[in-house]
Amino acid sequence: MPTEFELIERYFQIPEFQADPHQWTMTNNGDDGSLVRVPEGQDLVCSVDTLVAGIHFPEESPAFDIGYRALAVAISDLAAMGATPAGFYLALTLPKAQESWISGFADGLLNAAQAFQIPLLGGDTTRGPLNIGIHVQGLVPKGLALLRCGAKPGDLIFLSGNIGDASAALTEVLKDPKPNSPLKHRYFRPEPRLRLGEQLRSLATACIDVSDGFLQDLEHICQQSGTQAQINVHQLPFSTALHESTDATTRLGYMLTGGDDYELCFTVAPERVSEAESLLDGLQLPGRQVGVMQEKKGQEHWLYLRDEQGHELDLPNSLGFQHF
Repeated sequence: MPTEFELIERYFQIPEFQADPHQWTMTNNGDDGSLVRVPEGQDLVCSVDTLVAGIHFPEESPAFDIGYRALAVAISDLAAMGATPAGFYLALTLPKAQESWISGFADGLLNAAQAFQIPLLGGDTTRGPLNIGIHVQGLVPKGLALLRCGAKPGDLIFLSGNIGDASAALTEVLKDPKPNSPLKHRYFRPEPRLRLGEQLRSLATACIDVSDGFLQDLEHICQQSGTQAQINVHQLPFSTALHESTDATTRLGYMLTGGDDYELCFTVAPERVSEAESLLDGLQLPGRQVGVMQEKKGQEHWLYLRDEQGHELDLPNSLGFQHF
């Protein structure tokens, strides 16, 4: 059985992982830590994600898909803040050093690293229940990071693309954890909206990625901004695959409270709505305006739902995925 250091050298300490297309970092995975050079005029954005087998993905999932998905969902946090990827760290806990699994995982991770142009800067491996920790770093021009706290009453709420696919796929994934359908592909191959995030820096007033459920994540913007959101449920964007596989009630539930689609939810001042619409069109994203921010008064809810006739709908009992 290979040692920890042999595994690292064989699967993760390879030139393809360490290539830095932007030449932002100075690193050597053989040292105790990595050196990161932050260019003048840039802010460093950092985020960490933990993915636990049996909670964040089925244990029987193909190793390649676990590796790809783990890095993609972590990078989505950079997109939500308008950052360009600079590097990532991997903390990998394995029940056993099964080389066929590690090879597939490393291939998936490398595939995502190359797709999103982000080098591996370092990390750690140890023995225990399967757990993947990924810490990502990105760069954003000083003062231009997208935050959750800038939404104002009157701002329009946008989604970058279709929601509900990944949560609808979960039943299929649990039966057969292979990405062999459009919905399952959305679950295993999330696409962080990096280009959109970068172009929203001077346009959006607030932004978040939809990871734990649209309503729950939008509520974070409301709470940080002190605003109230009115959502027009008939305007929520959904895919043909979701439409064909669900009835209207089930579909709405997936869209409102399901997570794992990693689309961006952002707010835009009313006078700049046409710019946001043109941006989505230019990036060929099926996103659209889905609501408006309002002034919150007293003990009113953070969120309100309206149907096509303007009637108020009840909020779901749970707004999204609960970690505890």
